[in-house]
Amino acid sequence: MRTLTLTLVVALLSRPAAATAPITAALAIAAVLLAMIYAGARISGAHYNPAVTFSLLLLGRTSPFQSLVYMGSQLAGAIGGAYLAKAISSPDPLADPFLHGGMTGKLALVEISFSFALVFVILHTVLARTQQPNSFAGAAICATLAAAVAVGTVMNPAGSTGL
Repeated sequence: MRTLTLTLVVALLSRPAAATAPITAALAIAAVLLAMIYAGARISGAHYNPAVTFSLLLLGRTSPFQSLVYMGSQLAGAIGGAYLAKAISSPDPLADPFLHGGMTGKLALVEISFSFALVFVILHTVLARTQQPNSFAGAAICATLAAAVAVGTVMNPAGSTGL
């Protein structure tokens, strides 16, 4: 989930059609990485990059089995994020002609993806008993919102239908 979200943001912001200023893209990517680190640190130690996981394996910080699981999950998430970005960036066969320029299939996919990311961050920073008390939940939530806004979503599937 975390690598999928990170890959999705990178792919959406780096495509030529996004026309995103490099600084905006960099800040959005950093923001989503910040949020995913805060949310995932207690779950996996925030392993989102096979190179980092391999380095930690060489240092004896993870077991070979754990490293393989992490790397497999990272690769699966990256592939999923890339396919999701491709689906969002392709022509929209799911457009709903009855919603006057509002919700389309692509917009629905973006809204669902980033709403899920927001809920994930909230569940793992605000509500997780092992995170209490915490001083970073607000930063993680704001970082998730910053990344979502950069890719053009409001993270409220109901509210975006009127856009």
